[in-house]
Amino acid sequence: MNTAVIKINSLDQALMLSRAYKEGEIKLNVSKLARELNCSRKTLSRRLNGIAPKKTRNRKRYLDDYKHLIYKYLCDEQRNFDYIDHIYYFMKREHGITCTRSTFFRYIKDNEELSKKFKNNKTNSFVERFETAPGQQAQFDMKEKVITAQRPREELRPGDKVIVYASVNNAFYSVLLAYIMPSILIIATIFFLEKSGSSELYAAISSLILLAGYFIILYFCRNKIARKINFTVEKIANY
Repeated sequence: MNTAVIKINSLDQALMLSRAYKEGEIKLNVSKLARELNCSRKTLSRRLNGIAPKKTRNRKRYLDDYKHLIYKYLCDEQRNFDYIDHIYYFMKREHGITCTRSTFFRYIKDNEELSKKFKNNKTNSFVERFETAPGQQAQFDMKEKVITAQRPREELRPGDKVIVYASVNNAFYSVLLAYIMPSILIIATIFFLEKSGSSELYAAISSLILLAGYFIILYFCRNKIARKINFTVEKIANY
């Protein structure tokens, strides 16, 4: 009886020999062969049993149509997008993209070209540090906030100086929701619970729970509240 020597050098060859292996025409030491191919025994067994790996489709992503615009804006020296929120809301406002912020963030993060350009824009800024005598300077934290303002009547261009302001009613409405209502809620809860004979600890914990519930309600109503608080942009004259 003639004996043929079969040398398997890859998992693809193992897949091609799956029919002969299952019909008993060839005998293999699966564990030894898996070590030679630098793969797990389970993976090799799946190939020998005719199970091919699934091939993922190269699907087009929603933001692929906007990739050239995103890259163009990131390369524009007249625009400064230090945070993803900045360019996300810009694209949403100017080009009507409908994806969520998390989808936009993942797209930039997964795209090597955009991610590299975005990181370069953030690291190219330079802040000169200097020392002064004690009491001549103060240290404080600063955070950029993206807001949505009404489009002004006059034409604005990148680099124009503007004033962003809100009405007195909007300011009072914000203070009412953020400070006055929570304060009233805490004081009223503690007052009525102590009058009913509850302990101070129980009253304090109950007021904190109600306060947490109040801010949760504000969070879910944030879109409705945002429609009532409007910011207006006015270009600085003679600039």
